[in-house]
Amino acid sequence: MLVLDGREPSRKMMDCLKEEVEKIKRSKGWQPCLATIQIGEDPAAAAYLRSQRRACERVGFEARRYVFVEGVALSEVQTLLRELSADETVDAVMVERPLPATWDLAKLMDLVDPVKDVEGVHRSNLGSLYLGDHNASHPCTAQAIMTLLSEYHLDDLKGKNASVIGVSPTVGKAVAMLLLHRRASVTLLHSQSRSAEVVRALEQADVVVVGIGKPRMITGDLLKKGAVVIDVGINILEDGSVVGDVDWESLKNVALAATPVPGGVGPLTVASLMENVLHCAKKRRRPPFGVASQKGADR
Repeated sequence: MLVLDGREPSRKMMDCLKEEVEKIKRSKGWQPCLATIQIGEDPAAAAYLRSQRRACERVGFEARRYVFVEGVALSEVQTLLRELSADETVDAVMVERPLPATWDLAKLMDLVDPVKDVEGVHRSNLGSLYLGDHNASHPCTAQAIMTLLSEYHLDDLKGKNASVIGVSPTVGKAVAMLLLHRRASVTLLHSQSRSAEVVRALEQADVVVVGIGKPRMITGDLLKKGAVVIDVGINILEDGSVVGDVDWESLKNVALAATPVPGGVGPLTVASLMENVLHCAKKRRRPPFGVASQKGADR
């Protein structure tokens, strides 16, 4: 079984970004800036933001972090988002999850200039994703999955069957759109899908993407022989170990290729975020900075 390790592709992406940012600083005299908002002190969110800050330092971005205590008034966060949207020194804005249960991420991002939406979660950017417009920012995890498939030459998906388990806007629905643009036939499944439907879809799936937050819920006996398995789940067990949504050990005699957890999609998600920051900065600072590649678009 081929191990789809995301760390080396991530390193290459970060090195290229660092080189490009250094050129921009020398020739243009500006530095891309990412502003991130966090509500409360969720451990997983805090860990992701630490890795994000290290990545910003590595490639040469300015990173601004705004942390609010749990119970903060929605209006206070809305005010900050409006200020960041209007701030000419800020190129990209991100709202870290989880959010309070009654808050709507889409409504929060409505307050931000879509060009500064680094995660591709603004309504207009999600619409661009639906239409196959590759000049808009795409959700980072979904883009990381496609980059990983490309790096390991597994991105020829025409006519392949793909099953995506999990329907979040930034992972499941987003990667389903990207797979469709590569001419795969996609089945979307979720926590309320009947077991028989999940079994039927997995039996036929050449590519399986799982991001539902249930430790080791997918086992090798459910999969088609030779499937490519992308595990987006990150679950912390009682003993402190980190596992995905797929039972790794059961894949070895079944899957053609699979991502480990940790070390698979995660590193490339951070690299994709950094790539999006630079993309946002280019579009803002010198529009039109360039035309993005239409590779993979459904024409």
